[in-house]
Amino acid sequence: MPGEYVSVREDQRRAQTLTISREASGAGDRLDLSMQQAAVNGEDARRFGLKLEPGAMSNRLEGEIALLDPKGRARRSCPMAFQVSERGLVGETDPSSCRFGDGEDSVGLLKEIAFDGSELTIGDRLVDPVSGQAVGQDRIIRFLPVRDYEGWLGVQEDGQWRVARHFTLRTGDSVEPLDAAEMSLGLSISLNYYRMERGGDETLMRLTVTRLEDGSVVAEAWAAPGSGTIGVALPELQVGLNGPD
Repeated sequence: MPGEYVSVREDQRRAQTLTISREASGAGDRLDLSMQQAAVNGEDARRFGLKLEPGAMSNRLEGEIALLDPKGRARRSCPMAFQVSERGLVGETDPSSCRFGDGEDSVGLLKEIAFDGSELTIGDRLVDPVSGQAVGQDRIIRFLPVRDYEGWLGVQEDGQWRVARHFTLRTGDSVEPLDAAEMSLGLSISLNYYRMERGGDETLMRLTVTRLEDGSVVAEAWAAPGSGTIGVALPELQVGLNGPD
């Protein structure tokens, strides 16, 4: 699980990043993880701590998830039960014991985490402790690993090509390529994971080229997540991205 992830976008909301790192636990078979979730630009960061250790059965793990303050101290924590199968790791809290707020303002939290080795899904549902009914809409975010692509971009102007070379673009991010004289080509390119609902539930990677002057989309290209290459080939615009081996 440790690594860097970026959310699969389903609408115009900004992508979310998720960074998971392993912490020293010093306690036998226990695994301590630190999880930070934030917008791509780093705003609205939230930190969680997740502890996992063997349960009474071979395919079960006992866990605890805690909301951390900026200094890494636990503010609230809830027990979390996990099950391991061939399909991956799935865990959830019990909203009857995982509660936030006081008195009539308290709500239960059903938090689910699923990891299949590459895709990680985090779901949150607030539950009324009296009726057991959901409060508000469920929040489900799917994450895929961040990938770094090395790229080049060329624009034809007055019969001559201006080319930006050797820039890096990460999934979930955007970049403004510069030519050899470090002059902008007037374009921005971004790379995001998108969930396609029409014609089936499929996740694809989208490369978008945008004009900086007015924000209009110049070109798009689609590829499967994890593709080694993606690019655009037009008479006056060419883009090539190469992923890690």
